[in-house]
Amino acid sequence: MSPEQMAQLQKMTDTFRYATTIVGIGPDPDNPERAFGQIVAVPDRNPICLLQQAQILREMADKMDAAHAAGMCSA
Repeated sequence: MSPEQMAQLQKMTDTFRYATTIVGIGPDPDNPERAFGQIVAVPDRNPICLLQQAQILREMADKMDAAHAAGMCSA
């Protein structure tokens, strides 16, 4: 595994360790040509206000839109 892959794996591990809510985006299992998203609240974690979560998701979406516009689309 490359150093970049190891860094991504560590980041992913840390994210799951501390997350209150996990957002997953991937291929639809019933139709792999389509993408779908799912939000899961992690039980027994310190809850975060849904409004704050929505604001964070909007900020993340803005970063993804900007990356796509800059030609950094991963698909």
